[in-house]
Amino acid sequence: MPAPVRILLLLTFAAFAQGCSQSTTVDVTRYGQQWDQPHSRILIIGLSNSRNRRDRWETVMADTLRRSGMMAWASTSLMDPTTDLSRETILPVVEESGADLVLVTRLVREDVKASEVQGYTGAKTQRKTENPVIDFFRYDYKEYEEPGYVLLSTTVRLTTDVFETRAGRLLLTIDTTTRDKDSEFDLLVDVTEAIDRRLRREQLTARPQ
Repeated sequence: MPAPVRILLLLTFAAFAQGCSQSTTVDVTRYGQQWDQPHSRILIIGLSNSRNRRDRWETVMADTLRRSGMMAWASTSLMDPTTDLSRETILPVVEESGADLVLVTRLVREDVKASEVQGYTGAKTQRKTENPVIDFFRYDYKEYEEPGYVLLSTTVRLTTDVFETRAGRLLLTIDTTTRDKDSEFDLLVDVTEAIDRRLRREQLTARPQ
């Protein structure tokens, strides 16, 4: 590969990585315990008053972990989503799935920012004739308007507690802050991928043997 091409690829990758790190930040609180081996069976629980939002979060988080080789389940796929979440209702789901980790995520803060994009008036040109004779007036000009619109961006902070089921203990807490997302899909993808990366970095998860 020619040197200029390699340099361009490296710069592109660096810019991409920097952009990702700036949009989502991760802070971790560890609770002093060590884990003997990585985990590969993960149950996802989202705490939300909205059943739809809970289901979307759990589904995307489970899909993200599966792409990394884990076995992961959204709690809404294993239990009636109208059931109140408690230790008594979750334990049967843990036993059914055989999960060795449980991720419990809750919304801490959500800020929505609105910015107005101004409309403008432009002009399109169209030839009157294709006659090659020089004629500086052989164009028609038609004005058009582009309406303004409001752009919404969301900054969300989530807290995810990671529990080990074998010992029944809290291992760590992952705080994620995702900034200036203009769609829920982008937000969910960024946050779930950040959590997945942190779990692997902490050597909490690994592909099953």
